[in-house]
Amino acid sequence: MKNTLTFCILSLFIILTGCSKDSNNDPDNNPGGGNPNPTSEIFTAKVDGNTFLADDAAAIEVISEGVKSVSIVAGEGENRGISIGIPSFEGVGEYPLNDPTNPTTGSGAYFEGDLIWTLGEGSSGKVTITSYKPNESIAGTFYFTGKNLSNSSMKTVTDGQFNILLIRL
Repeated sequence: MKNTLTFCILSLFIILTGCSKDSNNDPDNNPGGGNPNPTSEIFTAKVDGNTFLADDAAAIEVISEGVKSVSIVAGEGENRGISIGIPSFEGVGEYPLNDPTNPTTGSGAYFEGDLIWTLGEGSSGKVTITSYKPNESIAGTFYFTGKNLSNSSMKTVTDGQFNILLIRL
């Protein structure tokens, strides 16, 4: 189950970093006219006090052995991203990130270039799902503190909010 969630998060991140915001909004790529993305999707946060405004974001819902999990990934520019994983998803509600007393705790990570800050020893966070429409959209808020294992630096992700597309696999 954890391998499936990790695969989904990495796959989403690769897909999102390969997309260009300009190509999504290019009128030549939308010959029918109108807004190619009719919903008002948003994914924002503050990373160490600096604004993170995603160019692209999406969530994948996976059901494996009767257990539902959700992976949320957002990319800003060519080298920054945030991911959140909820391994035992039950809809609207609060989900702890990195709670050592809870075997179904969620995960979070911040990516910048080749560096990754993840939840680990001494870090925690929470994601609150405020709206869930299966196979349609998911919205909520989040925060967490991540640690880089190679250099022990910390990143604080606060004021996170999202309202994004949800895809069921």
